[in-house]
Order: sequence, then C-alpha cells, then structure tokens
Amino acid sequence: MPFVSQVRGTIAKHSMFGRGDTVVVGVSGGVDSMALLHVLVELRDEYALQLHVAHLNHGFRGEEADADAALVEAAAGDLRIPATVQKFDVPGFASRMRLGAQEAARNARYEFLEGVASRIGADKVATGHTASDQAETVLINLLRGSGALGLGGIPPVRGRVVRPLIEVTKDEVWEFARRGGIACREDSSNAKSVYLRNLIRSRLLPLLAAEFNPQIVSVLARTAELLREDERHLQNDSEAALQKVVVSVEPGEKIAVDLGALLSYDISLRRRILRELVIMFRGDPRGPSFEEIENLMRLTRRPGGSARLDLGSGMYAERLYGRLLLTRQADPMPTGAVLEALEIPGVTRVAPLGLTVEARVFGRSGLPDDLRKTRSSMAYFDHEQIVSPVVVRVRSPGDTFQPMGMPGSRKLKRVFIDDKIPRATRDQIPLLADARGVFWIVGHRISERVKVNPDTREVLWVKVLEDAAVQ
Repeated sequence: MPFVSQVRGTIAKHSMFGRGDTVVVGVSGGVDSMALLHVLVELRDEYALQLHVAHLNHGFRGEEADADAALVEAAAGDLRIPATVQKFDVPGFASRMRLGAQEAARNARYEFLEGVASRIGADKVATGHTASDQAETVLINLLRGSGALGLGGIPPVRGRVVRPLIEVTKDEVWEFARRGGIACREDSSNAKSVYLRNLIRSRLLPLLAAEFNPQIVSVLARTAELLREDERHLQNDSEAALQKVVVSVEPGEKIAVDLGALLSYDISLRRRILRELVIMFRGDPRGPSFEEIENLMRLTRRPGGSARLDLGSGMYAERLYGRLLLTRQADPMPTGAVLEALEIPGVTRVAPLGLTVEARVFGRSGLPDDLRKTRSSMAYFDHEQIVSPVVVRVRSPGDTFQPMGMPGSRKLKRVFIDDKIPRATRDQIPLLADARGVFWIVGHRISERVKVNPDTREVLWVKVLEDAAVQ
C-alpha cells in the first residue's frame, strides 16, 4: 500500500484531524519527523489543514543540533509553512529536576509543543512516532515488567497529540523519504548503546526479526493495539468500581475505602482499583509500582483488625475495622510531649495541635445548666480529684487509663484500639493529664477517677476548640 494511503488510513481510523484543523508539527530534522511534515503537506488540502512547524534545540549536541535547527527552518521556508524554532538548556533542566537525559528531553519537548499549540490556538499536535517506535516501546515496557497499560505502548491519540505515522515502519519511512528526496539528519545519540531504546533498536529487534519472526515490528504494534483496546474497557470497569468502593475523600489527606466492597471484585479489577486509588491520592499519573500494588493486595487480605503499610513520602495505607485508609501522616509529636500547662481558670493556646483550651472552675451549686451538656469538645470533672499541675500532652509509652464506668485501669493503647481510633492519628490526640496521669482523652473518654459524682463540690469545666473555630 502506498505510504500516503497508509497514513491517510491511520488518520481516518483514529479520527486524528477535523476539517480546517490547525496542526503544530513537531519536527526534529530526523527522517521520521521530516517524512511526517511532507506527508501532511500532501494531505493538507484534503483536510484543509493549517500547518505550523515547531522545533526545539535541546542543547545536547552543539553544532550538530544547530545544524538540525537550520535544516528544519529551511524546510519550513521552502514549504511556506510558519515555524517556531527555540533553544532550551535541557542538560541544565535535567540536572535541576534530577531527571535522566532522555526523560528531561521528552518532558521539555512536549511542554514546548503544547506551548506553541496554545500560543497559536492549534487544534492538534502531530509527532513522528512510527510502528517501529511502538515495537521498541512495547519491548522496553515488557523488560521493565509493565502490565497491560505499559504494553499498550504509544497511543495513536492522546489529548490533542496525534501520531499519523504510528502504523508505518521505519523502513517504510526511509523509503518514502528516499523516493521523495526529503533531506533529513540522523541524531548521533541514536547510536549510543547507553540507552536501552538504542540497544533494543540495534540488537534485540534485528535478532527477533532474523531468528523468530521477520514481521516482529508489525506483530508487536498489533499486540499493543489489542492491549490498548482491552485496557480501555477494563479502565471503564475500574472507574465504575472505584465509585462503589470509595466511602469518603479528603483531597491530599485521606481516602477511605469499604474493604468488603473492594474484596468482592476479582483480583484483576482489585489491582486496578488500588492503582487508581494511589494515583488519586498521590496526584502522580505514573502510578504505583508492581511491588507497591502487591503489598497493598496483601494488606487488604491480611486477617485481623488492623495493619499498616508505609507508602513513602509520609503516606500510609491502613487496614482498619472494615476500611482501607490512605492517609498522609502529619509530623508525629515527640512521644509523651507536654505541649502546654493548662491555665485554670483561663484560656490556653496549644499551637502544635492547633487548639485553644478554655478552663473554668465552678461550685457545684453554681454550675450553669448548659455546662451539664456533654459534647466531644467539652467535659467537666471533679476538681478536687485533680492533682496539679494540669497539662495538655500526647500519649506516652506505659500510659494507663480507667474509662468512666469501667472497673480497673487499662493500657491507653488498648483503649485506643477498643475505640477504633486510627493508628495514624493516635499521636495527634490531645490528652489532659495531672500529676496522677491521663484523665481525659479529648473527644473520647473521661477517667473514672475524676468523674463528677453526688459528693463533688467543685467542678472543673474544660472546652477545647480548633483554632479555626475560635472567633
């Protein structure tokens, strides 16, 4: 099939262009992008396209890169197509961002192309990826252990980026360029064996073609297309399932998942749901590694009430009482830290926890009626049973506590577990303590030792507010 007809078929198959589209054509000066430019010129009238050439000099190859830019400018001029040619210090960008050279170049290139497209109001950005690039990408991702998403390779269309050459091979591109007398330049870095893609291009693909299947490029490209179609279907299923399992979302802080609903799905869909959850929580489209997903899978299946997994960068997954929680851990308080001595009477600000605590003492007969109403942020105690000083602190190893109405003291940790207080928040819970120990787990329980009873003569009233609620 003639080259132009093949490309026309790809454009139609994937609905790459609408009539009258303005298209930014990424042109490096290499054979793929130069062939792309010329085939789009041939199809320009058919689609009434407005073409604009864009070239980014990455600053890697000195005079060689300058010659690439000059070739692109000259070609655009000969074809009477407007062009944007810029130079960018990609080596410096890679160093600052701690990226590999190829990743930095790719990021800079797409940012440049999208920037040009936005500036001129373009509808599409066309790049010169071929079926051979597709085959290389599939093998790279296979060697790295990717799943179906990675093995789906390079999508023909992503957003406004389109790849009209994605179904023609490098050999076919070279033949089109030779027949058309299209000038092009070869990037010398393509011969460097330090890059995995170059090794696959120069060694692995020729070996597979010679020893196993001469149509290996087409086979891999076709496999990628099939996997992309499967992936699209499964992605829709996983998104629908995600809506059913998520209980609540606090953006960037916490996601709560119904564990029973999650475990009702088969293992394949469960992996996908977990992957989407991590992407949602981290805000990183690259997604978690295979090992991270497997660790999460084990966490969801683990028997018992609670367990925790460190996801790195202050993020945790926790199985807790029928829920899977993704949380971002605040900087922990030092164990047992005394945060403030409580002013009685008075108002005390507890800055580390963002709280303000008000305390007053009343005679039993003078206790206002509204102060008798129990709330999670307010409590009252038998003042005579409290031994000064009174402090606001966080938990400490060995803390004990006798919940009101229960016989005997228990480990504070056990009380937290029984009250289903998430492990990730236990170090952030304010405690009121006196010389004899903890007497109020703020927002949760009061100690039997200090409860108000018929013999109480003085009442200590304490109210705790988050700073944001203080007027």
